[in-house]
Amino acid sequence: MAITAAEEWTQEIGAETAVSTEHPFFTLPLIPGHRWLASTLAGPGLEGLALRTLYGTGIRPAELLTLGPHHLPQPQQIALPDRLVPVEPDLWAELAQLSDRFFPWSQDQLNAIFADAAQRSGLAARFAACQRNLLPQTLRHVYATHRLERGMNLATLCFILGHASELTTAQYLLTAVALRGAGYAAAHPLMKDQSPLPQWGHDLPDGEGGGEDSPESDLRTYPATPSEEEIALLFEATETPREIAILRTFYASGMRIGEMIARVQADIEKEECRAFIRDGKGSKDRYCLLDPNTLGMLKLDGSPDESLFGLRSRFMIETMVRRLAATTGLDKIYAARGQHLSPHSFRHAFCTHLYLRSMNLVSLKRLMGHSYLSTTLIYTQVPLTHLQAAYANCHPLEVNQW
Repeated sequence: MAITAAEEWTQEIGAETAVSTEHPFFTLPLIPGHRWLASTLAGPGLEGLALRTLYGTGIRPAELLTLGPHHLPQPQQIALPDRLVPVEPDLWAELAQLSDRFFPWSQDQLNAIFADAAQRSGLAARFAACQRNLLPQTLRHVYATHRLERGMNLATLCFILGHASELTTAQYLLTAVALRGAGYAAAHPLMKDQSPLPQWGHDLPDGEGGGEDSPESDLRTYPATPSEEEIALLFEATETPREIAILRTFYASGMRIGEMIARVQADIEKEECRAFIRDGKGSKDRYCLLDPNTLGMLKLDGSPDESLFGLRSRFMIETMVRRLAATTGLDKIYAARGQHLSPHSFRHAFCTHLYLRSMNLVSLKRLMGHSYLSTTLIYTQVPLTHLQAAYANCHPLEVNQW
């Protein structure tokens, strides 16, 4: 009987964390940053080679433990029963020097080897703080994520990983947050005069994914959507470095208020400008981006399980936002429109401003954590002046009389 994509994804991540049997695709693996990964893989001897092989090939840990000389019939390839896996030359040469069974361990022994390496590098503490079990399978997740971020197409990755369904492989499009980096760098107002990360070189085509058309909520309940100028005004009205850091994090990432409160330092990969949102709205995991200047305002020198801002409830943030609205006079402006400024307003501004600066909707949908493209569209409050300018610029009749 053929395995379903949901069952296959559950097998991929089931040991790392509890997976909902009803919505398994809502759960994502934790992807370590490059710095943590390099430190964990730096061990010498056979143990280090085993971990580098897992990351360098993306094979399953159980497949690694079966490897022997007969699996290397040709240079730069591992021949498994169901597929050929490419291997970079230096790694293949190290494997070719081994004899008999390459890694003569049990699964428990391999788990222990990886756990020891992660303990030495500090990665184990980050996983514990993020409430994830640390297992060798993590290196397979990282392999898939990094290959997509470096431009590998989905069909090729599906074959290399040995997935029965390309829908399973497509889950890694959600962990490969650098795919949204180029659009984020080009579109987010906070990225002005900042350099994008080198790995933000790829982006997703507008047509990839999607196909959903049912909204999650109703427009009538939405708060105000500040303009870029109003966001700058609110930033200037803050009274402490902590306040500006909180507001910028909201606006830079598009996080919900509950997601902000729940964030711990281990969720942030500063060097890669990303954050892991665990168990967000609808029990969904996702990754989001932040600009380098905002990350520079965050104090990330505490323990991995320490709260990012020391926030315990919504009250402090909501009180701060109400005070800033009053200080800037925006409360009266919004009230005249039947609106109000709230922490969620920054999420609306995030989505609207990136959309107006031409980020594609598929990328926006993934950064926002929406299930439906129609929901993302509801968040994009496009001013009439923008529509008029687009019409004047694009209509074949070249109407230009606004």
